[in-house]
Amino acid sequence: MILLCAFAAQFVMAQVPQGALWSINVDADAQPIVMAHDRFIVNTKKSAQCYGASDGKLRWELPLEGIDRSTFTSYAEQNGNLVIMQYGDMLVQINVETGKETWRSTVNSELLRKGSKCYRVLSEQRRTIVFTKDMKADIYDDVLGKRIGSIPCKPNIGMIRRENDWVHTPSKENTVVLIDEAGV
Repeated sequence: MILLCAFAAQFVMAQVPQGALWSINVDADAQPIVMAHDRFIVNTKKSAQCYGASDGKLRWELPLEGIDRSTFTSYAEQNGNLVIMQYGDMLVQINVETGKETWRSTVNSELLRKGSKCYRVLSEQRRTIVFTKDMKADIYDDVLGKRIGSIPCKPNIGMIRRENDWVHTPSKENTVVLIDEAGV
């Protein structure tokens, strides 16, 4: 069994029961956020850094200008080549292989405050829908790394308050149903 252990300012990759395979020193506030194939990404005050899981070597470093990195979450696409990092109301998609930012978007912060979804990944279609601060649903092509469409969409706050899902996607992901303030 292989374990990635995070300590105050150090990450250690260990194989049980043999012991440590490698360790790296990182900023005291750095956090591992995702394992993607043979890599893991660390968020620091200055950048996102990608390390090889097998050897602990830095693969790339991406400064994220204009983003407050005090809080974040992440989502790794199923194939592991892309990661969406969320910093407050900002989403950034990064190609894990190249270390390049593919797109960024500011989400609807009201959705975040209500605990609702602010984006939906359509893995089968290789698309991501982002519910933006300007009341639109932007559609990104994850292969091309760019926005391919945008439609007006004001979230149905009544449904969100009742903890109902206002976004529905069938398993084939060939349709997305958005129930907004105006209807379906």
